[in-house]
Amino acid sequence: MTTAPDLQPGDVVEVATPGGLAYLHVLRRLPSYPPVVRLLPKRHATRPADPAGLVGEAGGTICMVPLSDVLHRGDWAFEVVARVPVADAPRFRMPVRDRAGRVLYWWFWDGDGLSYSDDPTEADAALPLRRITGAAEFRTLLESDGG
Repeated sequence: MTTAPDLQPGDVVEVATPGGLAYLHVLRRLPSYPPVVRLLPKRHATRPADPAGLVGEAGGTICMVPLSDVLHRGDWAFEVVARVPVADAPRFRMPVRDRAGRVLYWWFWDGDGLSYSDDPTEADAALPLRRITGAAEFRTLLESDGG
């Protein structure tokens, strides 16, 4: 069994949940941020013949999550079952709003850190919204089918 602090970008992790086997792909680890992971779609009754192939499937959820808290609750077994290199760092956007809900400016995560703009480009506007989840919310995502 691997401990969560030992997980590295590229690791494909199998997690035995009550809803079946869930898989996640570790995308990024930086000292100042929670790990960035992609929860792969679908839950499985048994391990697929090629767990690395799951990384190529469309869909899933990308988020920053306190992975140690998720995996070390004591009731779910997990292990690294494959390694798939991460081609590009994940990119996100996150709005900063005023009290009325209007967007004042945008934070952008480039895989290594944050930048901001009050006039995002079309490419910036197409980035997925950044999702940061707590351990309990992510465990619920792990149990669901489809990430």
